[in-house]
Amino acid sequence: IFQYGRAIGGGEYNSGGAFAIRDYDELEIRNSVFRHNLADLDDATYVTCGGAMALWNASPFIQKCIFHHNYALDYAGAIIAYMGSEPIISNCLFYDNESARGGAIAFYEYSNGILMNSTISNNLATEYGGALYFYKESNPEVINNILWDNEATNAGDEVYFSIWASTPGFYYCDIEGGLEEFGGLDFFGEYVACIEDDPMFMEGDEYPLFYPGISPCFNAGTPNDSPWFLEEYLPELDLYGLNRVDAGRIDIGVYESLFTGVPEPGSSANTTMTVYPNPVSSNAILSGQFATQDKVDICVYNTAGLCLKNWEFVSQPNSQQVFTLNFNNLPPGIYFLRIQ
Repeated sequence: IFQYGRAIGGGEYNSGGAFAIRDYDELEIRNSVFRHNLADLDDATYVTCGGAMALWNASPFIQKCIFHHNYALDYAGAIIAYMGSEPIISNCLFYDNESARGGAIAFYEYSNGILMNSTISNNLATEYGGALYFYKESNPEVINNILWDNEATNAGDEVYFSIWASTPGFYYCDIEGGLEEFGGLDFFGEYVACIEDDPMFMEGDEYPLFYPGISPCFNAGTPNDSPWFLEEYLPELDLYGLNRVDAGRIDIGVYESLFTGVPEPGSSANTTMTVYPNPVSSNAILSGQFATQDKVDICVYNTAGLCLKNWEFVSQPNSQQVFTLNFNNLPPGIYFLRIQ
């Protein structure tokens, strides 16, 4: 855990609240948390900033890291890739970072690299580029990422292009608003197989999650035979500890299937079911009408795919039925109810 690092005052190299890396590539950073770091450089003579990390002509490998609540006064709340940097950023989570330009990440002056299978959400730019900011011929490959619920006060909530055209490629991403919401200069890079659908983050969790059986990000990442399926840069497990490639194809974002062992949700024309209240504190009421007389099995699963409680009853045909389900012994959390 790298926290409360400070880069205070002027000077080009006084940047990167936790790490400042120059002219060096042979560095790997894995399984780390960067939080509450700060870089307050605000000098018209210099550009570099980076609340958590600043790179000059440096190309580290960054995998399975979490960046949150980092702050830069000017550029890049979490990471700035500057002056020919080409980092590989894989399977990382960025949320609640803030800067003036590039709430999460800025690629600045001939900086490329790869940003893949990451989730960038709830970051803030007080000027431009709530998630990503590009300047002066910076052309990274942006693959399998979720960019959602970021905010820029002036323009480009998710993506912003500043002067001197940059042409990054966006592949198999989920981007709120899509191309029409890109801010700044016109975009001339590749935009392949990206979607613009709500990833359906679960409410109540510190980290942005989604339920892959419903989310459009489930199995929507790069196919295994795609030139953008860069297996050599993928971890074996995602941040949740699950197989990074599951159910035959990789998911978009930082997480793979959120849980295993639960059948994919389905529906039946023979039943209409409701469960209330939701959220539930102790008892929930299951109400429904069945077309036939059948054995009904109900199981409540946690996010790890374990069935914690189950009930059985026999339905009566063509009549409204009400059942009480007791959840008193379950700790607070998110659960999934399967009715079969």
